[in-house]
Amino acid sequence: MLNFAANFGEEVQDIHPFWSVNAFACLASDEVIMQLEARHDVAFVYHDELRRMLPENEKSYPVESKDNAWHVDKVNAPAVWNYNGTAGYTGNGVVVAILDTGVNYNHIDIAGSMWDGGPEFPHHGYDVVNHDNDPMDDYMHGTHCAGIVAGQGNAGTQTGIAPGAKIMAVKIMDETGYGGDAQIIEGIEFALAHGADILSCSFGDPETGGYALFRQLYEIVLDAGVVAAVAAGNVGDTQYTYPKPFNIEAPGNCPPPWFHPDQTLHGGHTAVVCVGATDANDKHSSFSSVGPVTWAEGANIGDYNDYPYQVGDPDLTGLIRPDISAPGSSITSLNYANNTGYVAHDGTSMA
Repeated sequence: MLNFAANFGEEVQDIHPFWSVNAFACLASDEVIMQLEARHDVAFVYHDELRRMLPENEKSYPVESKDNAWHVDKVNAPAVWNYNGTAGYTGNGVVVAILDTGVNYNHIDIAGSMWDGGPEFPHHGYDVVNHDNDPMDDYMHGTHCAGIVAGQGNAGTQTGIAPGAKIMAVKIMDETGYGGDAQIIEGIEFALAHGADILSCSFGDPETGGYALFRQLYEIVLDAGVVAAVAAGNVGDTQYTYPKPFNIEAPGNCPPPWFHPDQTLHGGHTAVVCVGATDANDKHSSFSSVGPVTWAEGANIGDYNDYPYQVGDPDLTGLIRPDISAPGSSITSLNYANNTGYVAHDGTSMA
């Protein structure tokens, strides 16, 4: 198929094959696209339009420095670090790939937590958007998420849950929070190829619904022995637009690596651990998207046909989402624009 596309000369440009999914990306003329669509060995062709992958409604708040951000104490992280009064669990030896808008690796709270990419990746990751080895954050979102994972508190506030972990910065979205599927796939392939243990995927699209390409992608991630923490989405309070079972954003609607004890309908698995948001009182954050979801209906589900859902039917309960919830309201973490500063945000991204 790649040879077929390449034979069109200048009508097809920037061909990029993927190894994680049976697909490739390219720029092509209308004539080439029509010929590809007509082939019996092509499942589908679609326009990978750049779209906003980060929510518009994540609020920000100024913060003052203090010893621990509230979410660190709420999840009892210090007790885990000092389990039974001995050396506990800090994330030491674990590489977390932050697939986001990049990371300000110069912030003093994260500089000591960055992945060592060697001479090939001296800035601790890769920029898929600009195709270079400098994944500097030019939006704010990725740095904030990275600080929640592994911020060390050097500027005065402990924000990181796992300060011993290493952060691999993989920039898949631009300075406006926009990205495309090809960038997501390429970013995940980079992370898998370079030894990431966990993928942090604080992005999503409520318009996509069940999406076969994402599901296939995260099946491969699971096969690689890697799990992905994925934001549930921030449209929980807009169910008039995104009603259940379509309130969880893709790829958070992909199945988890295991069955929840209450999951009576069984289907396939992927690497996705879907995360919802709670507030300081352990209550559901109103913006946090809610399940269940289904893969038995929708325009983009491909050959997947599991987890059927019908309101009120005890036998058609869909797929439980999210898998877990964590603090996501007014979460203090690193300010990308200030190497010693902090800022608080709301969102399932933070959870």
